[in-house]
Amino acid sequence: MCDLCRRSPCHPRCPGSGARYCPPRCAVCGEPASQLQGGTAYCGVCGDWAVYRAAGRCDRDDYLHHCGAQYRSFAAARGEDCRGTAAQAAFIEGDLDDFARWMYQNGRAQPPQRFE
Repeated sequence: MCDLCRRSPCHPRCPGSGARYCPPRCAVCGEPASQLQGGTAYCGVCGDWAVYRAAGRCDRDDYLHHCGAQYRSFAAARGEDCRGTAAQAAFIEGDLDDFARWMYQNGRAQPPQRFE
């Protein structure tokens, strides 16, 4: 049993293991990964982009309906029609974290596995 981590065999992250730990990297940008989605490692930002890219049109429309007044005021501030795809994309891309969280909470996307 290891004197540092109290495991047998020693955990790979333990300095007493002699193993060199290489943290997983994001498959898109190469930053340290924080989550695993569908077998692919992502950092937080790229993971949210992956959810956005995988979302269908009805997912996006339902999210915009969920945001309601907030989305309408965003589109009005941009001087665009609420039904314009550019305004819709800009609104969702402006807060991808909230969109991804909404997708997970409503069962429209599989929540990511977090790395220890």
